[in-house]
Amino acid sequence: MEKAKQQQALFDAMKEARKVYSSSVKSEPYEAEGGVQVIIRMPNGSRFSRRFRLIDTIRDLKNFIESKAEESGLGFEYEITSDFPKRTFHDQPPYTRLEASGLLSRTLLHIKEI
Repeated sequence: MEKAKQQQALFDAMKEARKVYSSSVKSEPYEAEGGVQVIIRMPNGSRFSRRFRLIDTIRDLKNFIESKAEESGLGFEYEITSDFPKRTFHDQPPYTRLEASGLLSRTLLHIKEI
């Protein structure tokens, strides 16, 4: 019984953190501002497209993903990958700029639950 309470408390804390991250999504830049167009493919096959500034960070990208998590059924543990070039982003420091992480042009990112 105690283990079930601990698991529920962890689940509740993760849901609350997801709400905080979701509420931190920055406004989308205008196309004239430049930046990078990111298409995000969720594990359930749904796709979301959004522009980010090159100075936005991995944390900003994750905040956007978190804002779409509930409607796409995304779990709490996932990784962010690209196919070309083959790269993973989940292990990069959260305040790494997208520009420094190699996201410079239109990019398709895959979200995989782990």
